[in-house]
Amino acid sequence: MAEPVHEVRIIEELFSSENSDDEEDILLLRNIANRRRKIPRIQNYIADVVNHYNDKQFKSHFRVSRETCNYLIALFEQSEHYPKGPPFGGVRIKTAEEYILCYLWFAGNKSVYRIVAQLFGLSLSTAHAMIESVTTYLTDELGPLVIRFPRTLQEKQDICEEFEEIAGYPGVCGCIDGTFINIRTPAHKIKSTYVNRHDTTALTLQGICDAKKKFLDVFTGIPGKIHDARVFTLSFIRPTVLSMGPDFHILGDSAYPICENLMTPIRDYGNLTDEQREYNRRFCSTRVLIENAFGLLKQRFRQLIRTDMWGVLKTSKFILSCCVMHNLCIERNDFLDGIEHYMAEPEPEAEFIINDEARRLGVFKRNLLSRQFM
Repeated sequence: MAEPVHEVRIIEELFSSENSDDEEDILLLRNIANRRRKIPRIQNYIADVVNHYNDKQFKSHFRVSRETCNYLIALFEQSEHYPKGPPFGGVRIKTAEEYILCYLWFAGNKSVYRIVAQLFGLSLSTAHAMIESVTTYLTDELGPLVIRFPRTLQEKQDICEEFEEIAGYPGVCGCIDGTFINIRTPAHKIKSTYVNRHDTTALTLQGICDAKKKFLDVFTGIPGKIHDARVFTLSFIRPTVLSMGPDFHILGDSAYPICENLMTPIRDYGNLTDEQREYNRRFCSTRVLIENAFGLLKQRFRQLIRTDMWGVLKTSKFILSCCVMHNLCIERNDFLDGIEHYMAEPEPEAEFIINDEARRLGVFKRNLLSRQFM
């Protein structure tokens, strides 16, 4: 038996005259063929289910509050990434609400594209396209507005004041660290290239956060086997950090090379002085915020526990889009209950240093700070 599409083509050729009755027959047969090819899907999930969730139920499923979701829908609807215009080919244009809810469900749950498509009554290709559109909007259009490293003197001073209120550590413009995002082996790539020290395939996400646990800069796409110090060397933010001036610095663990603009803890070999211990206490109390930020990110967007995308670029864009959403939620005071803290395992000691002079200046500055704390 011929396929329905082939049947329509054959009959269209037979009824190729200009008779209006023939055209009506062709439309009737096309509708019959479309009904034969119709795939059963869940209908009206948003109207019949989502709209009846209370606020707590909505947040448990979509990982953001309804107010944050509505705010994002309004922004996305005005962007160039949301398709506008009349229906094409008889297919209804999806609403901005459908786009955002599809993305949030995918990002906030350990779900695959096929489940998202079935749940929202979409074809698999449409679900891919909708989630990709929202991801691109978040990274390309909204991202530069909500993830910004301090540039002006006033911005740096404001961030330093917020950090100093935590543990009295002065001059801090951010805390830096890296975390692993587990992935499947990318297509056409060698698995060993991406295997980290935990023997899992992963990408490294480097983040710098402020005192509110918002990301000031994020950088990803680097294989998990690369050392954190090397990732910092490859990142775009490195020249900006190293040119902040002697009064400002970021805090990193011992995986990073110390320099004038990147402070690290003093290694404890059992012979630390009281002022050095006090320095480490204040340092750790401040730097732990970046680990908390990673914990909040992975708690909210559970897709980051392990992503199953085939391409490194697509995976990286999705990770960055989750970081944008993380900042957006903090700006709108949208927090999850039961905060889970991410505790990073210590990286091996830094093997990359900028140069001997930079290290000498960094150690000298650290010694000055430690003496201030006593």
